[in-house]
Amino acid sequence: MIDFMDHIETPAKPAPALRRVLLAAAAGAVLAAAAWVALWLAMHL
Repeated sequence: MIDFMDHIETPAKPAPALRRVLLAAAAGAVLAAAAWVALWLAMHL
């Protein structure tokens, strides 16, 4: 895991694009999790 993180931080030029993609993926995952929790609560309440 540490080597993987070091490998991600190594490239300098494609870093902004990669960071944008990672942020978009993280935001999508958070939104999907929030929607799933809201759906679960709606089904069980």
